[in-house]
Amino acid sequence: MRVAALAEHRDFGGVAMEHVMTALARTCRVSKDHAAVVRRTVVDDGRFMALWNERTVRSIDQLKPVNVARLIYALGVVGCLPNAYWMCRWYQEARTRLHDMDGRLLSWIVYGLGLLHQSDGLRPNPLFLRVWSETAVTRIDTFNAQGLANCIYGFAKMKTKPTQSFLAGWFQRAQDVVPQSAPQGLSTMLYSLSKLNCRLPDAFATQYRKEVINKWKQLPPTAVVNIVSGLTSFPDSQRQEFVEALVGDGKSLLTKMSDLELSRLLNGLARSKIDVHELFLANWSTEFQRRMERNRPSFAVETLASCIHSFALIQRRPTEEFLETFHGMLRRRVSHFGPRELSTVMYSMCNLGIELDPRWLHLWVLRAEEIMETFSDEWLVSILYALAESKSVSTPSIYEEWKRCIMPRLGDIAASQCAKICYSLGVLQQRLLPAFWDGIFQRIVQIKAELQPLDIALILSGLSKLKIRGFPYLHSVLWSVIDEQLDNFDQKTSTSCLISSMHLAFPMPSHVRDLLKSRVHGFECGAVAVGQSLLKEGCKENFKESQGIKSTGSTVVQERVY
Repeated sequence: MRVAALAEHRDFGGVAMEHVMTALARTCRVSKDHAAVVRRTVVDDGRFMALWNERTVRSIDQLKPVNVARLIYALGVVGCLPNAYWMCRWYQEARTRLHDMDGRLLSWIVYGLGLLHQSDGLRPNPLFLRVWSETAVTRIDTFNAQGLANCIYGFAKMKTKPTQSFLAGWFQRAQDVVPQSAPQGLSTMLYSLSKLNCRLPDAFATQYRKEVINKWKQLPPTAVVNIVSGLTSFPDSQRQEFVEALVGDGKSLLTKMSDLELSRLLNGLARSKIDVHELFLANWSTEFQRRMERNRPSFAVETLASCIHSFALIQRRPTEEFLETFHGMLRRRVSHFGPRELSTVMYSMCNLGIELDPRWLHLWVLRAEEIMETFSDEWLVSILYALAESKSVSTPSIYEEWKRCIMPRLGDIAASQCAKICYSLGVLQQRLLPAFWDGIFQRIVQIKAELQPLDIALILSGLSKLKIRGFPYLHSVLWSVIDEQLDNFDQKTSTSCLISSMHLAFPMPSHVRDLLKSRVHGFECGAVAVGQSLLKEGCKENFKESQGIKSTGSTVVQERVY
């Protein structure tokens, strides 16, 4: 395919070059292999893109609205981001043509921008999106079901929530046209709305649920998974009934799913905070165990991590037979684990009270030491908390490696991470050198304004367990934060701080104790139990939020719009 020679053809102006990119986009839609060939040919061919940029930008002001919209859509599908000057000119021309576009063209624009953000990191243009939203509100009656799905999907990919006026119009229009939605479009809508943290109005949710159930037999497994993954946007009162109608006992559905779809299905159910029925869970476990027993090289480690994390979220322990197979897979695949899998699997198994296989634990330590230098700050903190949760790793070398990796970064970590480090080291009884503590305490002083009540509670808990002395500059900061944020300390955080103060190696001033006591009703009655439960629950909630298994490889397949 000699696209560079095609671009050099003298007769090819802006419209012709738009047709070229559109043809390439259509080719990408045929299959993943076709898409890979196009991207290697186009994206990696700097000569072609330079010529294409030059030809299109030279005559972009002569393009019709349909060409302007289809340009950005095609670029998004191909995954090819033009240069900054080209994008600037495109934004200028697109703004002047928005009022001449209907819902179909408007949806192409946001969809294409969303794909370019996902593939090439194109930053959203707030001014353009505001003008787009204002125009779309006036044209909302021209959007069909597919256009509504495409534009909300584009916003989700840009991680940019639309304006309230647009969302209000979107829901109103969607309620009218949702019966015309294709099965894949239905799943795209809910999946995207959940990514944008949009709550469904009751009326739309009722209509949506009705259409999904009516088209249940037409839903491919990916669509079912995306719908379940989007349940967090559904009204609480409708979730349980909807899920029972959608997945039932899972018997006819689970065997059709890929490994990734299986893990995403359970993870979506777990995050939706509904009651996962025993029969469904038994059928799911049987199918997942069967997949593990095949021991295929393509079985992704992300899938294993997502599986056990989902069990932890719903607080249901797998059967011993399942765990035996699961441990075998862990031993075979731990050498492929990244930081997410290392911390999530360790945390989840300990959270469920599962006894760790010593052979796997040894391999876990070796893998963690091998790749720890590549961890982000977030994952260094997460791995330490996972170790604290397990209390099973006594190998000194892993703590030395952790300290070596975290020390140069102490000046950059966030307040919540400082707190988790103090708490975890306290649980682990890791008495590091004064230089380390001075580094983390200096950081806490620098970011005093970011500290939250739970952070203070976790820091004091860690210090009380380790009986750390000295560092008077830290004490004054902790007391002043309690004083300044007293109204934000609830009964649990206040009780936790008071409990820790009894075991600190330095005294808590009496006026600070009195302030905290004023936030606690009946402090002397059962305070120890309350304080201990806070630290456990607080850390777990933070860990669940930060460790959430992302839907790696998840796909929301769109229908062609040509």
